[in-house]
Amino acid sequence: GRNFIMEGIMRFIKNSVVIPLYNNEYLLINTLLGLLDIITEEEFAVVNQIKGYGEFRLEMLNKYDMPFINQLMKRYYIMDSVVEAEWEKDLLSKLKEEDNFKKNHLDSVAFVLSYACNFACPYCYEDSGSKSTNIMTQEQVDIICSLHPEGIKKVLLFGGEPLLERNRSIIEYIVKKIPKAHYSVVTNGYYLLEFIDLLKNLNILNIQITLDGDEDTHNKSRTLRNGGPTFVRILKGIEEGLKAGLRIKIRMNVTTDNINSCLKLREKLFQKFNKNDNLIFEMQPVFQLEDNKKSELWNILFEDVSLDYEKMATRNKILQTFPAIINFFINRNRITPIYHFCQLEEQNRYYDADGYIYSCILAVGSHKKSIGTYYPQLTLKENSMATRNIETIPECRQCSCKFLCGGGCSNGVADSENCFKPNCYNFKVETSTMLPYIYSLLSGGK
Repeated sequence: GRNFIMEGIMRFIKNSVVIPLYNNEYLLINTLLGLLDIITEEEFAVVNQIKGYGEFRLEMLNKYDMPFINQLMKRYYIMDSVVEAEWEKDLLSKLKEEDNFKKNHLDSVAFVLSYACNFACPYCYEDSGSKSTNIMTQEQVDIICSLHPEGIKKVLLFGGEPLLERNRSIIEYIVKKIPKAHYSVVTNGYYLLEFIDLLKNLNILNIQITLDGDEDTHNKSRTLRNGGPTFVRILKGIEEGLKAGLRIKIRMNVTTDNINSCLKLREKLFQKFNKNDNLIFEMQPVFQLEDNKKSELWNILFEDVSLDYEKMATRNKILQTFPAIINFFINRNRITPIYHFCQLEEQNRYYDADGYIYSCILAVGSHKKSIGTYYPQLTLKENSMATRNIETIPECRQCSCKFLCGGGCSNGVADSENCFKPNCYNFKVETSTMLPYIYSLLSGGK
């Protein structure tokens, strides 16, 4: 074929995305290299004209503002299409190799001890899933450990509710089997007091406990099965856990109804415990909410942090886990190209007491969304959330956004017969509503 570089025949790269921002500015992204640039409306018009040329010689660009053209070339928005294809092929090969390596060296395991829970939270995603009453057995723990011959470095205790008295003996067995691992627990916190004696002797990364606002607000949704209140007992467990040196993350599932209560409680607890280094907070919109409601809540959460410099300085304590592209944009870093949507799926496996394996915490309890079984025998599905990526999803292969969104959240399509489908909606909402709003805040807009 022709030597495009020598002939000077170029094109605007296919692997680019333009997102409208605030005040007639645009975010231009080179998705191959993860580069972010803010351009004006006039520059956006030039970009569109250059794209319309298809392949062209560099001389055709002499009529434009050359500093801008030179910047586009320096940032590899304009390049040889053959070279771009080679770079994309190399990037995909690298990402696939990294993905396979991580899958073959998994050292982070979640034990879903049972699906039993003493709470009746209305937004619980497991409530419509498994109704199993099984409790994980020592035999199952042994099999899980055998599937990780290089050792397990991180353990998550999960459920249902893991800290039930009926689960204590199997937790003690896991601890005895994997004594040197770093442990995390996702618990409603009601029985934390009864487990402090066991947990304080472990390497604890964090114990996640949910409080959904002040006492009255929290007790409206996070109740016992019999409808009883839970706030006071949970708070006592948090207090005693901090005294015992446990690192505690208070999770707040926010809605439009409770967000103000959550923000006030977070500040109150932050002061109550004297900014204890072992206490951190995480606020997340309830995942079942409609995307426009989630976007509205993310905007409030971002504004809360961004306009308070003290909170920004102690951001490790005031966690808002924004979507990936939002985080990268806020920090103005390069965007790391991704192979599939959720990086946590590369790092974790969830094993339940029914013998199923999951790659996603939101899939736990829904057997249709499992990636296979480990008990009574090991079986892995060919078509599953664990094998879903921007190469196995046909629509993603030619999409300019693929290295940004990774095909979208797989949890929304895993129930279908073919999970190799894109889930573009969240990405579109984030880029069409959240990014412009956040940029307006950063730019001092209203």
